Amino acid sequence: MDAFIEKLVSKKRKISDYILNLGIVVGSLLLSLVALTMLADLLGSIAFLIIAAIIYFAYKLIQLTSIEFEYIVTNGSLDIDKITAQRKRKRIFSAECRDFEVMAKVKGSNYGQHIESITRKINAASSADPDGEYFIVLPYKGERTVVYFEPDKRMLDSFRRFIPRKILD
Repeated sequence: MDAFIEKLVSKKRKISDYILNLGIVVGSLLLSLVALTMLADLLGSIAFLIIAAIIYFAYKLIQLTSIEFEYIVTNGSLDIDKITAQRKRKRIFSAECRDFEVMAKVKGSNYGQHIESITRKINAASSADPDGEYFIVLPYKGERTVVYFEPDKRMLDSFRRFIPRKILD
């Protein structure tokens, strides 16, 4: 029987994201004010088109801070896509579960001993619920890697079918 499980997780915004958005708004307002005062005399109604373009690009920049992760489990394979602004999708991780060295909860006792020397990290978690956050250690693209994500019960059950000894609780 084929297993196909999907889960969509929205990355929670940090204070730095809100500060960045505020900076974009303030910057675009200042740029619009400069365009209005300096270019209104020279270009007339084209200055308003320039202001509209500035507001449009500010809106697009703010949308780029909206990030979601989609987890897809298919017959023991885990794919993680990063979705930016609900439009742009990029695959950031793909591996077979049999390649996992270990999979465990971040809040568990196994966390520190398995990731001490690993420098490459892929964070695909929302950063909102550390209790539901898991990590995977595996060789990925020629380097030991740790992947953070938030699987649901169906995904965990699917992984347990394929790698029961590698999932630590």
